[in-house]
Amino acid sequence: MDATQLLLNEQLVTITGDALTIKRLNQDDQYLADYVNRAAKAGQFHFLFIKDPTLRRIVVKRVPSTFIPVWCKKGKRSDSESDTAACLLLLKLRNTEKYLQRFQDGSSENKVWEELASEMRLAGYDVDGQKCAQKLAQLTQSYRKRSDCQGMVLSPEMRVELRKVLGEKKGESEEEDEEWLPKSKKRKKNGEEDDAEFLKRFLKRSGELKEERFKEVCTLMKRRNELLEERLKQNREVVEVLTKLLNK
Repeated sequence: MDATQLLLNEQLVTITGDALTIKRLNQDDQYLADYVNRAAKAGQFHFLFIKDPTLRRIVVKRVPSTFIPVWCKKGKRSDSESDTAACLLLLKLRNTEKYLQRFQDGSSENKVWEELASEMRLAGYDVDGQKCAQKLAQLTQSYRKRSDCQGMVLSPEMRVELRKVLGEKKGESEEEDEEWLPKSKKRKKNGEEDDAEFLKRFLKRSGELKEERFKEVCTLMKRRNELLEERLKQNREVVEVLTKLLNK
């Protein structure tokens, strides 16, 4: 038996069936709509009606067949860009009116986290409610300590979202208007930074920029040489063909 997953009114449902049925559910929108309607009339999705007895329409969304692994445990591979993107989506979802209200009104947090995780899964990320809750706790802890979150630097956009989660107003955070740095390296306030420290920082930053530009130039030069070699190779092949034609 094959299986596929659907989101029915934001609730994750697993459908099992023969290979042909599952293929059509994954590819044919009309077949999917008809299948869900027939199943609902047969009472297969009764949990949706228990929650809302007046339900007249089921919103159906397909869940990706493969998921991107994110926030993996130590020793397992994960893509840092995917981790960052998943964290940002987590924070933005957490700050939507839908979830802000439900976390504040005493709703079951486990249930709310599972619903939020379902939306994360719809975006293609392999997470569950517990994983999302743990990641938010790690992010808020790192934000308060002004440290990286398991090796991932909190971007300005993530810090803005975290301030919303924590209920901070604009301007309350010390790093609101300056580039974020670990506390041990944060710029001194009120003119305490002397000229030597400023010059040291300036030279370090300039050196980093020069190194980046040098690497970019080297990459471009290498590519240029590769293109020249390819063109010479083609020219040699053309000469060989012309030589053979002349010798006939």
